[in-house]
Amino acid sequence: MNVTAVQDERGPRKPKLLTAMITERFFSSTNNHTAYETVAHVFLFTIKQVRYNSGFGLLNRQSQNKILGQQWAAVLSFRLAYWTSNMDHVLPYLQTTIKHFQELKLDINEREFFENTILCRKDVLVDDLKESALAEVLQEKAVDGLYAKNLMDKKRFLKILLSISVLYNCSSECLYSHLFKPIIGEVSMESIIATI
Repeated sequence: MNVTAVQDERGPRKPKLLTAMITERFFSSTNNHTAYETVAHVFLFTIKQVRYNSGFGLLNRQSQNKILGQQWAAVLSFRLAYWTSNMDHVLPYLQTTIKHFQELKLDINEREFFENTILCRKDVLVDDLKESALAEVLQEKAVDGLYAKNLMDKKRFLKILLSISVLYNCSSECLYSHLFKPIIGEVSMESIIATI
């Protein structure tokens, strides 16, 4: 079967066309190089910093890599909300998430508790009972810390916890394909995380 003849007859595959249209829409207002460079910088900084987080940092490196392999997009989205430079022109499709967390106005301690809540995942570490138990304790301490910081405003505490779902508005596949794949190709985020 002649592949070229088939493609000429039916036209280009729609996923490639759709991906190109989405990428063009996401970065239409900015220089691609600047967007990729900024996100790469924030990503590297984020991974390095969460490894020293008061809770998550207590897990071993293998457990951290396993969790970050699944949760990198959520943590990156959260960190972008509190990044010092304006991200409006770089990531227009993440603006809802960024704005949501900026409006919460979490202080530095609340941010760390929040990160520990999303990162200390016992369900990801089912292969290692010791690390799984530690992750559960660390997550409970993080939730308790958030609760203590918001003891006088329980609605705010609940709003913070419910905000976890907002971090998944843009999937890791979407972030990878639009922000990292154009630069790193088929290299997996897990292998990059393991080297940081």
